[in-house]
Amino acid sequence: MAHWHETIYLGPAPVPDAPLTLHAAGITHPDPEYRIARRNLQEFYVLEYVLRGHGELVCAGEHYKISAGDVYFLQPGSTHEYYSDRRDPWEKVWVNVGGKLMDSLCEAYRLHGLVYFHNCRMETDFMEALALVRQWGAGTDLAISLQLHRILANLREWRDLHPEMRHSADGIRLKEFLDSHWQEDISVEDLAAVIRKSPAQEKMLRDFLLLKRWAE
Repeated sequence: MAHWHETIYLGPAPVPDAPLTLHAAGITHPDPEYRIARRNLQEFYVLEYVLRGHGELVCAGEHYKISAGDVYFLQPGSTHEYYSDRRDPWEKVWVNVGGKLMDSLCEAYRLHGLVYFHNCRMETDFMEALALVRQWGAGTDLAISLQLHRILANLREWRDLHPEMRHSADGIRLKEFLDSHWQEDISVEDLAAVIRKSPAQEKMLRDFLLLKRWAE
Protein backbone atom coordinates (compact mmCIF):
# COMPACT_ATOMS: atom_id res chain seq x y z
CA MET A 1 0.00 0.00 0.00
CA ALA A 2 1.34 3.42 -0.99
CA HIS A 3 2.06 5.94 1.75
CA TRP A 4 1.22 9.46 0.71
CA HIS A 5 2.34 12.65 2.39
CA GLU A 6 -0.54 12.85 4.86
CA THR A 7 -1.23 13.50 8.52
CA ILE A 8 -3.86 10.99 9.62
CA TYR A 9 -5.90 10.73 12.81
CA LEU A 10 -7.77 7.46 13.33
CA GLY A 11 -11.17 7.42 14.95
CA PRO A 12 -11.94 5.46 18.14
CA ALA A 13 -12.79 1.77 17.99
CA PRO A 14 -16.23 1.31 16.40
CA VAL A 15 -19.14 0.75 18.75
CA PRO A 16 -21.84 -1.68 17.53
CA ASP A 17 -25.00 0.09 16.39
CA ALA A 18 -23.47 3.53 16.99
CA PRO A 19 -25.28 6.19 14.91
CA LEU A 20 -21.95 7.59 13.71
CA THR A 21 -18.60 5.90 13.11
CA LEU A 22 -15.53 8.02 12.47
CA HIS A 23 -13.04 6.00 10.45
CA ALA A 24 -10.32 8.63 10.07
CA ALA A 25 -9.62 12.28 9.39
CA GLY A 26 -6.57 14.17 8.31
CA ILE A 27 -4.72 16.53 6.02
CA THR A 28 -3.24 15.57 2.67
CA HIS A 29 -0.10 17.62 2.12
CA PRO A 30 1.10 18.58 -1.36
CA ASP A 31 2.25 15.36 -3.04
CA PRO A 32 2.38 15.08 -6.86
CA GLU A 33 2.11 11.28 -6.63
CA TYR A 34 -1.07 11.25 -4.54
CA ARG A 35 -3.86 9.10 -6.00
CA ILE A 36 -6.80 7.22 -4.46
CA ALA A 37 -9.03 4.79 -6.36
CA ARG A 38 -11.99 2.85 -4.96
CA ARG A 39 -14.24 0.40 -6.78
CA ASN A 40 -17.59 0.01 -4.98
CA LEU A 41 -15.81 -1.08 -1.82
CA GLN A 42 -15.83 1.63 0.79
CA GLU A 43 -18.61 1.63 3.35
CA PHE A 44 -18.13 5.21 4.49
CA TYR A 45 -18.69 8.77 3.32
CA VAL A 46 -15.71 10.83 2.18
CA LEU A 47 -15.87 14.59 2.79
CA GLU A 48 -12.92 16.63 1.50
CA TYR A 49 -12.16 20.34 1.33
CA VAL A 50 -9.29 21.64 -0.81
CA LEU A 51 -7.21 24.27 0.97
CA ARG A 52 -4.87 25.08 -1.92
CA GLY A 53 -3.56 23.66 -5.16
CA HIS A 54 -5.37 21.55 -7.72
CA GLY A 55 -6.44 17.98 -8.39
CA GLU A 56 -8.92 15.91 -10.34
CA LEU A 57 -11.84 13.65 -9.46
CA VAL A 58 -13.57 11.01 -11.56
CA CYS A 59 -16.86 9.73 -10.17
CA ALA A 60 -19.91 8.13 -11.80
CA GLY A 61 -18.59 8.88 -15.27
CA GLU A 62 -18.03 12.59 -14.53
CA HIS A 63 -14.62 14.26 -14.54
CA TYR A 64 -14.16 17.20 -12.16
CA LYS A 65 -11.22 19.60 -12.05
CA ILE A 66 -10.84 20.49 -8.37
CA SER A 67 -9.27 23.66 -7.00
CA ALA A 68 -8.89 25.56 -3.75
CA GLY A 69 -12.23 26.25 -2.07
CA ASP A 70 -13.95 23.20 -3.56
CA VAL A 71 -15.68 20.44 -1.59
CA TYR A 72 -16.35 16.96 -2.87
CA PHE A 73 -18.58 14.41 -1.20
CA LEU A 74 -18.19 10.72 -2.06
CA GLN A 75 -20.83 8.32 -0.82
CA PRO A 76 -20.69 4.65 0.14
CA GLY A 77 -20.53 2.16 -2.69
CA SER A 78 -19.45 4.68 -5.32
CA THR A 79 -16.69 4.01 -7.82
CA HIS A 80 -14.29 6.93 -7.88
CA GLU A 81 -10.71 8.06 -8.30
CA TYR A 82 -9.06 11.29 -7.27
CA TYR A 83 -5.52 12.57 -7.57
CA SER A 84 -3.42 15.68 -7.19
CA ASP A 85 -2.20 17.87 -10.01
CA ARG A 86 1.49 17.10 -10.55
CA ARG A 87 2.45 20.72 -11.16
CA ASP A 88 0.35 22.21 -8.37
CA PRO A 89 -0.55 19.36 -5.98
CA TRP A 90 -3.40 20.06 -3.66
CA GLU A 91 -3.48 20.32 0.11
CA LYS A 92 -6.81 19.23 1.58
CA VAL A 93 -8.53 18.34 4.81
CA TRP A 94 -10.82 15.32 4.91
CA VAL A 95 -13.09 13.17 7.06
CA ASN A 96 -14.13 9.55 6.45
CA VAL A 97 -17.28 8.73 8.38
CA GLY A 98 -20.16 6.25 8.30
CA GLY A 99 -23.27 5.23 10.17
CA LYS A 100 -27.03 5.61 10.11
CA LEU A 101 -26.81 9.23 11.23
CA MET A 102 -24.94 10.17 8.04
CA ASP A 103 -27.47 8.24 5.97
CA SER A 104 -30.33 10.11 7.63
CA LEU A 105 -28.67 13.52 7.25
CA CYS A 106 -27.99 12.92 3.56
CA GLU A 107 -31.60 11.94 3.08
CA ALA A 108 -32.91 14.91 5.05
CA TYR A 109 -30.74 17.41 3.17
CA ARG A 110 -31.19 15.68 -0.21
CA LEU A 111 -27.49 15.24 -0.79
CA HIS A 112 -27.57 11.70 -2.18
CA GLY A 113 -25.88 11.64 -5.57
CA LEU A 114 -24.33 15.11 -5.20
CA VAL A 115 -20.55 15.06 -5.51
CA TYR A 116 -19.08 18.45 -6.36
CA PHE A 117 -19.47 21.80 -4.59
CA HIS A 118 -17.46 24.42 -6.44
CA ASN A 119 -15.99 27.41 -4.62
CA CYS A 120 -17.79 26.41 -1.43
CA ARG A 121 -15.76 28.20 1.22
CA MET A 122 -15.93 25.97 4.30
CA GLU A 123 -12.35 25.87 5.55
CA THR A 124 -13.35 26.84 9.09
CA ASP A 125 -16.00 24.10 9.28
CA PHE A 126 -13.60 21.40 8.14
CA MET A 127 -10.71 22.58 10.30
CA GLU A 128 -12.98 22.58 13.36
CA ALA A 129 -14.00 19.00 12.58
CA LEU A 130 -10.33 18.01 12.29
CA ALA A 131 -9.49 19.74 15.58
CA LEU A 132 -12.19 17.70 17.33
CA VAL A 133 -10.74 14.46 16.00
CA ARG A 134 -7.20 15.44 17.01
CA GLN A 135 -8.26 16.14 20.59
CA TRP A 136 -10.64 13.22 20.99
CA GLY A 137 -11.99 12.85 24.51
CA ALA A 138 -15.18 12.67 26.54
CA GLY A 139 -18.05 14.21 24.62
CA THR A 140 -16.21 14.37 21.29
CA ASP A 141 -18.56 11.87 19.65
CA LEU A 142 -21.46 14.28 20.16
CA ALA A 143 -19.40 17.31 19.14
CA ILE A 144 -18.20 15.70 15.90
CA SER A 145 -21.77 14.61 15.11
CA LEU A 146 -22.96 18.20 15.47
CA GLN A 147 -20.06 19.51 13.39
CA LEU A 148 -20.74 17.07 10.56
CA HIS A 149 -24.40 18.02 10.74
CA ARG A 150 -23.35 21.65 10.34
CA ILE A 151 -21.18 20.81 7.32
CA LEU A 152 -23.96 18.91 5.56
CA ALA A 153 -26.49 21.64 6.33
CA ASN A 154 -24.11 24.21 4.83
CA LEU A 155 -23.64 22.04 1.73
CA ARG A 156 -27.41 21.92 1.27
CA GLU A 157 -27.65 25.69 1.64
CA TRP A 158 -24.82 26.19 -0.85
CA ARG A 159 -26.49 23.83 -3.32
CA ASP A 160 -29.76 25.76 -3.07
CA LEU A 161 -27.93 29.04 -3.73
CA HIS A 162 -26.04 27.56 -6.71
CA PRO A 163 -28.50 25.53 -8.82
CA GLU A 164 -25.89 25.20 -11.58
CA MET A 165 -24.23 22.54 -9.40
CA ARG A 166 -26.97 20.14 -10.48
CA HIS A 167 -25.47 20.11 -13.96
CA SER A 168 -22.66 17.89 -15.18
CA ALA A 169 -19.01 18.73 -14.56
CA ASP A 170 -18.67 19.76 -18.22
CA GLY A 171 -21.74 21.96 -17.91
CA ILE A 172 -20.34 23.72 -14.85
CA ARG A 173 -17.01 24.42 -16.58
CA LEU A 174 -18.74 25.71 -19.71
CA LYS A 175 -21.00 28.01 -17.71
CA GLU A 176 -18.02 29.43 -15.79
CA PHE A 177 -16.12 29.99 -19.03
CA LEU A 178 -19.06 31.77 -20.67
CA ASP A 179 -19.67 33.89 -17.57
CA SER A 180 -16.06 35.12 -17.60
CA HIS A 181 -15.83 35.63 -21.39
CA TRP A 182 -19.31 36.91 -22.13
CA GLN A 183 -18.05 39.95 -24.09
CA GLU A 184 -15.84 37.87 -26.39
CA ASP A 185 -16.58 36.13 -29.67
CA ILE A 186 -16.47 32.48 -28.57
CA SER A 187 -16.25 29.60 -31.02
CA VAL A 188 -17.24 25.95 -30.71
CA GLU A 189 -13.53 25.16 -30.78
CA ASP A 190 -13.00 27.40 -27.73
CA LEU A 191 -15.65 25.51 -25.79
CA ALA A 192 -14.27 22.16 -26.91
CA ALA A 193 -10.88 23.13 -25.48
CA VAL A 194 -12.48 23.95 -22.10
CA ILE A 195 -13.84 20.42 -21.70
CA ARG A 196 -11.19 18.68 -23.81
CA LYS A 197 -13.61 17.17 -26.33
CA SER A 198 -14.01 17.24 -30.09
CA PRO A 199 -16.45 19.84 -31.45
CA ALA A 200 -17.82 17.19 -33.81
CA GLN A 201 -18.88 15.11 -30.81
CA GLU A 202 -20.45 17.91 -28.82
CA LYS A 203 -23.82 19.18 -30.00
CA MET A 204 -24.11 20.67 -26.51
CA LEU A 205 -21.37 23.17 -27.38
CA ARG A 206 -23.36 24.62 -30.23
CA ASP A 207 -26.42 24.80 -27.97
CA PHE A 208 -24.38 26.80 -25.43
CA LEU A 209 -23.34 29.26 -28.13
CA LEU A 210 -26.90 29.62 -29.40
CA LEU A 211 -28.11 30.38 -25.87
CA LYS A 212 -25.33 32.91 -25.34
CA ARG A 213 -26.02 34.74 -28.61
CA TRP A 214 -29.76 34.68 -28.02
CA ALA A 215 -29.21 36.25 -24.58
CA GLU A 216 -27.20 39.06 -26.17
